[in-house]
Amino acid sequence: MSFDLRTSDLRTFDLIIKRISRTLQRITQKLNGRFSFMDHDDLYQEALLQLWIDFQGGRLEAKTDSYILQGCYFHLKTTFARHRAAPRS
Repeated sequence: MSFDLRTSDLRTFDLIIKRISRTLQRITQKLNGRFSFMDHDDLYQEALLQLWIDFQGGRLEAKTDSYILQGCYFHLKTTFARHRAAPRS
């Protein structure tokens, strides 16, 4: 898998993260402790990874910060649901 990243793309992504980082940290702190397999830092990294994937897919263009943060929140909730539903051995 190769990425053709332009400097302007990285700057744009960096600006998005700088704008929403504080609120995203609060969201991950709110969700922290619900499951022992992920701590606050893991949740934050999971949210950033999903943001990167959405950014690369063009799904963050012309979206408000609120829309982006809601997407992060629902992604993390879905991650919890998947782990809860996974069969245990």
